[in-house]
Amino acid sequence: MRPAWEAAGGCVCDRHRAPRRARRGGCAPWILCVFVGSGCAPDLTTVELNFPSETAFLYASQARVLVRPLAAADVDRCPELLGDALAGSDVAASAQMGPASVCAFRDGRVTLDDAPDGPAAWLGLVDDGANRTILAGCAIADGGGGNRVVVIALVQTDRYRETSDVPPTCPTIEAKCGGACAP
Repeated sequence: MRPAWEAAGGCVCDRHRAPRRARRGGCAPWILCVFVGSGCAPDLTTVELNFPSETAFLYASQARVLVRPLAAADVDRCPELLGDALAGSDVAASAQMGPASVCAFRDGRVTLDDAPDGPAAWLGLVDDGANRTILAGCAIADGGGGNRVVVIALVQTDRYRETSDVPPTCPTIEAKCGGACAP
């Protein structure tokens, strides 16, 4: 069976419209605010990590976002860069957010003050408690210049199946992010 991200065309990203739903049942948006300094007031870039389900969020422990500037001719490299990142290869990121708990990402407590101007690949990698990358996604967007929204639709990797063999440690997102159980 092919990994979900590969089955979805190698990557769930589209520069011109909202991302497709990664799985049946929709995506739950989790917002991460990123401040990009410019002049007196920071320009705001928002990153939304769209988890394929609430259960996927409950299995997740920490997330990181790698940002790699691209030349205009390279804007179709999302699948390749995501594959490299999942294989552990260096993707020559110019900026990184995290690793931080998925709750910190959801609550907007993880910031980036140096988003590149121009097109960039924004790679979202989400690990479980055993540091296995269980969810991944990629978006091509211009995060610089302020007041932008970068949406990364996450899909399950092959490692997700290893995690989903046992129940999540928290019954709800509120319990997980409210400190009622292990994040």
